[in-house]
Amino acid sequence: MDANISSERAIRDYNVLLAEARKVFDTTKEIKSPYFKESILLTSDGLNHLLNKPNRQPRNFNEKKLKLRLLKTAISIIEKSATLQEYRNCFEKHGKQAIDGFTKMK
Repeated sequence: MDANISSERAIRDYNVLLAEARKVFDTTKEIKSPYFKESILLTSDGLNHLLNKPNRQPRNFNEKKLKLRLLKTAISIIEKSATLQEYRNCFEKHGKQAIDGFTKMK
C-alpha cells in the first residue's frame, strides 16, 4: 500500500512540475544571454527536449522530473552567464569497437 501512495505522490509531483514548466514556456518567450549576445527562444521544441531524448523516445520518469525541477535554475544561469566554462572541440574514440562496427565517442 505504501508503494501505491509513493507512486501516486511521484506522479502528482511530476504533473505539478510539468504544469509549472508549461507555464514558464508560455509566459517566457525568450531569455537574454550575455554570452551569446542575443535572445534564446523558449519554444515547444525546448519543452519537448526536456521530456524526450533527441530520437523522440521518452526520457525515464526520474530524468524528466530532474530536468523539469531544474528549468527555472537553468534559465537564471543562462541570463547571468557571460563566460564559457568548458568547451569540447573534438570527439575521441572511447573503448573498443562494438559488434555493429561503431565505437563510442567521448
